[in-house]
Amino acid sequence: MNEYLIKQPLRQWWLTALLIAVNIGVFAAQVLQGVSFTEPSIVDLINWGADFAPLTLTTENWRLLSSMFLHIGIVHLLVNMWALYLFGTYAEFYYSRLRYVLIYLLGGIGGNLASNFVSVQDAAKFLQSPTAEALQRYVPSVGAGASGAIMALGGALLIAALWPKADLEPKYRLNKNALVMLVLLNLGFGLFVEGINNAAHLGGFIAGVVLALGYRISLALPLAVKYMVQIVVAIAAVYLIYAINDWLMIQAQHMLPFWSKYIVIQ
Repeated sequence: MNEYLIKQPLRQWWLTALLIAVNIGVFAAQVLQGVSFTEPSIVDLINWGADFAPLTLTTENWRLLSSMFLHIGIVHLLVNMWALYLFGTYAEFYYSRLRYVLIYLLGGIGGNLASNFVSVQDAAKFLQSPTAEALQRYVPSVGAGASGAIMALGGALLIAALWPKADLEPKYRLNKNALVMLVLLNLGFGLFVEGINNAAHLGGFIAGVVLALGYRISLALPLAVKYMVQIVVAIAAVYLIYAINDWLMIQAQHMLPFWSKYIVIQ
């Protein structure tokens, strides 16, 4: 990454610190209310706002956001907060705080939508062939964590490393080899380790790359249109997230014959 920026005082990365504090605060509240410190139950996670397609895509769309601040045990929290510190301190410096928040939130929501897309596809497969084996295989997943948002930052930093700003001082440049390896490790890890929501990681990563590319391309344009392009990219990204979510909610209505049994889990 960038050792110079990591050593900067808190005032330089206070937004990242705030996000870390919110995540830790939510976890502390869970534990104080009796949720397991190491292995929260599925019911507890759902009650606290985890992403669960049968609920998220029907009556509780707010889970797309709430699940980003919920973690599945202390190890999950610590790993994500360390990654958020590493990625966030640089993203906050490089992209400005407003763009940073946009990448973080849209990336996290985009990752959750990707995860929900997989759940919809799984439900459709079950309805096509409703066997006992399929019932076990296509149980809707419960998702939680800041991983999608963090991978969005990773995607944005990858663009910053491969195509840095022309006026960026050498001391602020990213170690592109280390960043590429870290991103590939995170994406590849989910392919081989059970229980990791790789769809959310990939969805967040793609969202971060697209938003960062839009920003970087705008920097090469004349000043008169640069900010207009950035605004258009941001509006288009928000609309795309809205459209994908709306489409998934329509598809979810066809999955209720399978999902209805899980909705009563609350």
